[in-house]
Amino acid sequence: MDIRFGIKPQDKTHVAHLFWHAFARKIGPLLGPYPKAKSFIAANLNPQAAFCAFDRGELVAAVGFRTAQSGFFGGGFADMAAVYGRVGALWRYALLEAYNQPVEQDEVLLDGLFVDPNWQGQGIGTQLINTLSDHARHLGKSVLVLDVVVENTRAVALYKRHGFVIQNTKKLGPGRWLFKSKAMHRMAKPL
Repeated sequence: MDIRFGIKPQDKTHVAHLFWHAFARKIGPLLGPYPKAKSFIAANLNPQAAFCAFDRGELVAAVGFRTAQSGFFGGGFADMAAVYGRVGALWRYALLEAYNQPVEQDEVLLDGLFVDPNWQGQGIGTQLINTLSDHARHLGKSVLVLDVVVENTRAVALYKRHGFVIQNTKKLGPGRWLFKSKAMHRMAKPL
């Protein structure tokens, strides 16, 4: 497995596709339908806030991250309006901002880990977590954090195996329909 820093321009659409399929249950109501979501995601990925995994040249997985300075996924209201129209962007943007969690100066937020379903169970997620942990240490950060819906027990178990512990659990209130979850765990791993 070849893990590379960044996202090349020719890989943005495929990364957006993998991201959508990993998180469609969670973000589908907000960013769907799929063609618009893929377009918006690909156009607003930060190529300097991700690692991609390749097998024999094929992109099979990625992990995005966010620091206090920049993040994996961006785009402002104007970017969203270009895809969804002004009215569609208004409520989408407001919801995204309402649930955007801050990242502290000493943290790196794992902002999405997604592996092609045909490649799951082969340790690629572990390699990406380890690579991101090393990168966070290189940046001088002391904590790797992530947010995961409580119902995603498979992901919670994976993260616990890698030294993450649940810091807190936040009820999602009105946003529960969006995330199809009643609550979200903030998990952390000291580096």
